[in-house]
Amino acid sequence: YDFAYYEESLLSTLTIRPNSELKPNTTYTITVNNDLDDSSFCRPLEKIVLSDNFSFSFTTVDNVTPYLMGYYTFNGIKDENLLDHSNSDGNWQDATFKKSASAYSPTSTDLENGFDDETENAVNFSNNFYAEIPNSNSFNLSDNFSISLWFKNSNNDFPLVNWSSPNFSLGVRSQTPRLTQNQNLDCSLSIESGYWNHLVVTVNDAQQKIYLNGNDCGTKNESGPFNYNNPLIRIGWDGGSSYTNGAIDELKFFNQVLEIGEVKKLFINTGRSLEGYYPLGNKIVSGSVRDLSGNDFHGRILDQNKSVITTIAAEQNHEKKNNRSSYFGRDRFVEVDYQSRLNPEQFTLVGWIKPNNTSFTMEGILSSEYGSTGYGMYRWIYRSYSTRNSQVYAHNLFQRDGSTIPNANGTCRQISYRPNDPGSGPGKCDTYNSNGYCRDNDYKHYYAWSGYGPYENSTTLNCRIGNTPDVKLFEFWTRPNARSDDTSGSGLNKSASLIGFDSPNHPAGKDSSGATTTMRSYDRTNADDSAIQQSKLTLSGGGANTFPYNIDERDVDNWIMFIATSDGSQQNIQLRNYFDVVNNPGQGSSPPKTSSYNPVTNSSSKLYIGHGFGDGEGYPGDYKLNLFQGNIDDVRIYSRVISEDEIDTIFNLSDSEPPVPGNQGTVTKSGSCSLSWTAAEDDVTSTSNLEYKVVGISGSNRITTVESALINDTLNNSWIQSTSATVSGLGGGYVNVIVRDEGENMSLYGGSFCP
Repeated sequence: YDFAYYEESLLSTLTIRPNSELKPNTTYTITVNNDLDDSSFCRPLEKIVLSDNFSFSFTTVDNVTPYLMGYYTFNGIKDENLLDHSNSDGNWQDATFKKSASAYSPTSTDLENGFDDETENAVNFSNNFYAEIPNSNSFNLSDNFSISLWFKNSNNDFPLVNWSSPNFSLGVRSQTPRLTQNQNLDCSLSIESGYWNHLVVTVNDAQQKIYLNGNDCGTKNESGPFNYNNPLIRIGWDGGSSYTNGAIDELKFFNQVLEIGEVKKLFINTGRSLEGYYPLGNKIVSGSVRDLSGNDFHGRILDQNKSVITTIAAEQNHEKKNNRSSYFGRDRFVEVDYQSRLNPEQFTLVGWIKPNNTSFTMEGILSSEYGSTGYGMYRWIYRSYSTRNSQVYAHNLFQRDGSTIPNANGTCRQISYRPNDPGSGPGKCDTYNSNGYCRDNDYKHYYAWSGYGPYENSTTLNCRIGNTPDVKLFEFWTRPNARSDDTSGSGLNKSASLIGFDSPNHPAGKDSSGATTTMRSYDRTNADDSAIQQSKLTLSGGGANTFPYNIDERDVDNWIMFIATSDGSQQNIQLRNYFDVVNNPGQGSSPPKTSSYNPVTNSSSKLYIGHGFGDGEGYPGDYKLNLFQGNIDDVRIYSRVISEDEIDTIFNLSDSEPPVPGNQGTVTKSGSCSLSWTAAEDDVTSTSNLEYKVVGISGSNRITTVESALINDTLNNSWIQSTSATVSGLGGGYVNVIVRDEGENMSLYGGSFCP
């Protein structure tokens, strides 16, 4: 089995990452051989010496599919039948939709997109109907089982799954999941109303547990036996007056008590609500920046002149795999046309960057902003300065592009000069000698980037002075409430008495009358500005929640994973890397910051990668660029706040996303049952190495998910790399195509009926 691994300087451990998901119920042994028979293969700074043939083992959790005795996908609903997709117990326990005790066929208004975003793959029970599983002799829950389901609600109290004799009730009360037998078990966590939630309950005759979104949230120790033998099960109705006011998807019954690892396996789905996924690197094809979320929100490459180009350098990514990231050299960026799904009410932004630690003030990483709306992820460089209004001795001052002005001496660089133009007032010569030469002294002040004045009389202004040694500092931050007239990060205008410089087209300091004007800038001279302390990564030169960071320190120019979230009212940034000298892997997270956020709705707006909307000056025409310098890899945009378990999966697993079926998953049938389909795309596996499996079943369609297709397939075809096949001997039924990548991540095409 192939593994990827990382070794870098100053690591206290060797980090080993699987290239793909490990096989279930399997013991893996890893051995590190010291082939040189000494410790010289470890660099001294790593401070580790591995023994020869150092080994360790671990065992993965079991595959729960063999324990699946009832599986209701809610996919492809055509009539009153809700088909069971598992017959591991030898029987199909099909359910029937009912309304007022009579069979009911859900209409299109009763169907909605499933938890995995698939069209009409969930049922909304708000129209006061339900599904009923008959009390079949083969559906014996006994006193050892688990139930797993996804639900999305629109009110606070509703049933989910119920039966009686003896009593079993699973539902939600006051936004809290509740299991009721003889006693109540309430989850300690609240559901997220209007979003998909995952719920699992496990029951035996000594202990009952409840899990919400992969988290253990309650235990009770009610004693059995309960004798749940062949109950009449109702889905979406409590048997009285209460119906589910919302949708249900992927209901599963297991004849086994699931453990926490198995529960998390059912919950974690890093492709759920993934609206945009840009692997970059060699997944940019002829200038098309491929979106592998399945939504086809592809982008284009623009250069620094905002002209469309077709190339960008592909380099090593954060896993040291060649041609898997893109290098942004401040000469190009990615632009994606406006899509409402890329501008959700809630969001998570995930990606990897390896900055070059340039001295440019503002570098945009990912941005979808317009006016005062949208989100932007930035790497912000500034410097530590002090200020004074007296004599400044010769020193260097930095300009916005990182270059310096040498020998910046004088009273805040105040200089006198003789104006050329005749007249009175600042900048005009009102006194001449007999030879016609001006004898009038006027004054100007020169800050790091701009001159102020002229002034008729000598004035004294605050002037910034670089600390010794010069310290260049950085922050990562999001700006969920952008202002076109101020991009300072805190959203506050700063007066010139605090800031000694300006930004283009926005004069600052004092005007020709000597009046103080309002300053708008990206930069700060005040290292105690708490409003910008959004996120901290434990790196050399800093600690968690320590401010600020020195970009000249050792570890800041390595690969860093960023996670930025907003639930609509609070934002949070988390950063992780492999090269932390304190923790491995390094991780830092900002305290949630309360901030308003409104998604972009203007269709002329764009999504940018490697550039930030910034101050929006001149947008959408002659707008200012805030370009990034360094590598970017695997940018993801979610329309929800993803969980820590899902973040861990993305961080730890080399290949977590399945292939995207070509042509929206269409399978074309000709003749009796000759099939063809368009090749899929994958973020890791090349198109030529993807494999396909044609599956089929006679009678009803019970192959509507990857899991059910693998369980119920009767064709037993081999995996192939062709995109066509002929099916025979099915005798009337349904066929479909599974595609898998080299990491054995799988997706399902749309399927077809074969007579």
